[in-house]
Amino acid sequence: MDFLHDRLKRMLPLVRSLDTQLGEKIRTESVTHQEMLRILHSCESLLYRLCIESDTCRRDALEEHRRRLASIMPDNPAAKGWKVFSQNDEDGILQECLRRLSPAKTFMEFCCGDGLENNTHFLLLQGFRGVWLDGSQNNIEHIRTGLGGLKFNNLWVRQDFLTLDNISDLLRSSLEFLGLDDLDVFSLDVDGNDIYFAEYIQEMVHPKILIVEYNGKFPPPLSLSIEYNPEHTWQRDDFHGASLQKFVDVLDRYMLVACNVVGVNAFFVRKDVASGFTEYPVELVYQPPRLGLTGYPVYHAASFKWLKQILGREQD
Repeated sequence: MDFLHDRLKRMLPLVRSLDTQLGEKIRTESVTHQEMLRILHSCESLLYRLCIESDTCRRDALEEHRRRLASIMPDNPAAKGWKVFSQNDEDGILQECLRRLSPAKTFMEFCCGDGLENNTHFLLLQGFRGVWLDGSQNNIEHIRTGLGGLKFNNLWVRQDFLTLDNISDLLRSSLEFLGLDDLDVFSLDVDGNDIYFAEYIQEMVHPKILIVEYNGKFPPPLSLSIEYNPEHTWQRDDFHGASLQKFVDVLDRYMLVACNVVGVNAFFVRKDVASGFTEYPVELVYQPPRLGLTGYPVYHAASFKWLKQILGREQD
């Protein structure tokens, strides 16, 4: 990434200049209050410029990866990625997948987080109906506070820690809320036992699109997953989830169509509705973890205000 190095090099002289000025003033004990303020203001300006440069570099790096991906796999939905409420580029990839299908506008997201950064918030703004589930009481209370409730015509927010003992009941009751069996989107990210839940989802819910978080550390053809542990919690290390190949092996009714460029989420489409997608080799679709590029630049803080407005209107 030569362009990244060039930009960082341009910032170094500014850093060194400020460091020299401040060091000289302190050594000679000649720094006045006004001079200290001037140097501090210069530092603040520099930090702001560094943040802008960092965001720009990250955005440019992502676009470069996306261009390369498109040149190799022109029909890969990951080439269309962008962010609204997703953590990275999942919103755009999902929109491209839905564009090629006939959606009934329904979804479930298990491990929805605090509601402000997930894969389905943007769908609700487009009139989808869905279910959010999360095991964190803090996350659920954050959503309740932001939306003024947990159950609406188009959204049911639920708190539960997902296990193999309760997943059947949770899926069944969620389908009853939606009032149909033909689910469009299921997003799953529980940082651990994902592969075992994905099997249930394939059998019980069989959504058109299934989004799963894979462990990008292990490239194909390595097929690997943690052993099922109902009490598993992620310890912020590499022991979590399953490799991409393991998901491909287990989800035999689905076609792998995309992995986002930061190497976090994989997108599968049910084979009986996948005629509008090109099947590429797993080794090509796989994206390695580029965690240094996660967290798209956001210049306005996300809020529940748009969603609250829409959900409130639908209640009337």
